[in-house]
Amino acid sequence: FGLAFQLADDLDDYEEDKDKDRQINWAVRFGIEDCKEKLTKHAEGFKNKAKELGVFSSPFEALYSYFLHYLK
Repeated sequence: FGLAFQLADDLDDYEEDKDKDRQINWAVRFGIEDCKEKLTKHAEGFKNKAKELGVFSSPFEALYSYFLHYLK
């Protein structure tokens, strides 16, 4: 969850961080497509683990949907 959230945040902050040359942003440093690939991997991992643990309820589904928003 934590990595997926950070990658989504980096995509959200991309323009601002790019303008300020903030290399700490994954999307700025490695590119938007790489960031989206990593986000997909970690969001799917989050969803699968939550399902495996039997806790994938509507709040977790909302978090998962939040991540998917950044993949468009």
